[in-house]
Amino acid sequence: MSPLFLFSVLLLCCSAASRSPDFTLCSKLAHWSDVISTPSKYISTQESLTYLHSLPCLNLCFNRKLLPIPRSTPTFKLSLILLLAGDVNLNPGPVVRHNIRLATTNIRSIRDKTASLTDLIISKTIDILAVTETWLRPHDTASCIADISPPGYVFHHKPRPVGRGGGVGFLVSKQFKVNLQPSPNYTTFESMCLNISNSCFSGHFICIYRPPGHPANFFEQFQDLLENVVTIHSDFYIVGDFNLHLDTPSATTTTFNDILASFDTTQHVNFPTHIHGHWLDIIITRSSCKNIQTPTVVDGLSDHNTVIANLKTLFHRKLCDAHMYRCYQKQIQ
Repeated sequence: MSPLFLFSVLLLCCSAASRSPDFTLCSKLAHWSDVISTPSKYISTQESLTYLHSLPCLNLCFNRKLLPIPRSTPTFKLSLILLLAGDVNLNPGPVVRHNIRLATTNIRSIRDKTASLTDLIISKTIDILAVTETWLRPHDTASCIADISPPGYVFHHKPRPVGRGGGVGFLVSKQFKVNLQPSPNYTTFESMCLNISNSCFSGHFICIYRPPGHPANFFEQFQDLLENVVTIHSDFYIVGDFNLHLDTPSATTTTFNDILASFDTTQHVNFPTHIHGHWLDIIITRSSCKNIQTPTVVDGLSDHNTVIANLKTLFHRKLCDAHMYRCYQKQIQ
């Protein structure tokens, strides 16, 4: 606590004590004199308020008979003293984040991991989570899907039409507006497209899951997807599990990187996302995209890690309109 704060308290108390016939206040004020003489001693605001409460002089300060000043003045003085304490700040109001937390993870059966999924979203404050290998079925009921969504989130998904495994989806915070977009049914990978927006952000999101296998046909279909996305959407984010060992130099890696370069896009993940040390789960944007920050990795819910990236958004301050008017009532009087 600063000496300036203690001096202000003592000054206010003495000012009131001089207007009071109670001379026993001097002994109580002596404690504050000792504290001011040893400013190195730290006293918390709570302890200070306890001492202040024990001093009748503060009550005298607010007594209009002894101190005939407006009530607002001593209130202001007391507020000023609290601010001088150093550990009390003005209420800043609710904290507003202007970043969007985007994440992608391979979950390998979302139905069996709802508790862990909720903990991941809440602990990492994720706004948009893309999930691959949901293992959901087309005949799953709406109540089953609703149980998957954490409070405050909506789950949009696209199950694998036939066979076991697969499935992609998005868990999106309810603060965003979501529009489902049609996506072609490719044979070499599964995909789902959403437009997600709020008052200061809008983007096109695509979740992809490519099962393991020979990627020759995949490259052709992936180029078709990129061509459509780049032509139509200005801001897009392609995320998911591509099952390509992009950390290993090979003809497959070279072909994939060449495709990204030909469409002026960038892959942002350069760290292992799988327990075997390979880069499988990635995030792709335009090369000119400036609002994505460097992704990070946290523990996942399967043999894959979770990749998280912040998307910086522009906060549009509302412009105030100035209006001038003439007070005709005064002119009439």
